[in-house]
Amino acid sequence: MIFGNPGLFAIHMDFVSDWNGEVLTNGVFDIYLNWKRIGDSTASHEVLSTESNSLLHYLNANPIPHPLPDAMKNMEPLEILNIFIEISYPKNAEDENAYNCQDFVISSDSLADKGFYIFRYLKENQEVILGGSVKQSFATSTTVPIGYLLHIAKEAKNFCMDTALLHK
Repeated sequence: MIFGNPGLFAIHMDFVSDWNGEVLTNGVFDIYLNWKRIGDSTASHEVLSTESNSLLHYLNANPIPHPLPDAMKNMEPLEILNIFIEISYPKNAEDENAYNCQDFVISSDSLADKGFYIFRYLKENQEVILGGSVKQSFATSTTVPIGYLLHIAKEAKNFCMDTALLHK
């Protein structure tokens, strides 16, 4: 099932009953941004969980995105992506002076581990969703109303939970 608009932002979710236990609702999950799939398929609990480092966790923690810093406003999407990765995922996590800013992150750990990232920021009272991969040298962005992402993520989670109940 697809939640949202793949031409803007969408979650594609296929429930897999054999992967589920008493507390875990799981399936195959993809994110689409501007008709492009961001990353490889991943397990849905990494995205729809309310625990840390998941899409829903980040959206609940910051319902209103942070504004893009002024110095970045005229940059290309790939430049912005590179800067966000640098400040959000320090190369040396043990370095106590490493800057680790999670203000713009909405990627699950599994996407980031594979080199794909999704961020969001506020621009003119709209949410800008930025996704891509530095390894593949691509970035794409789209603008949606504030709250659109959270609505889509909650819709996908509700479907996932309802489907799990039907299969018990």
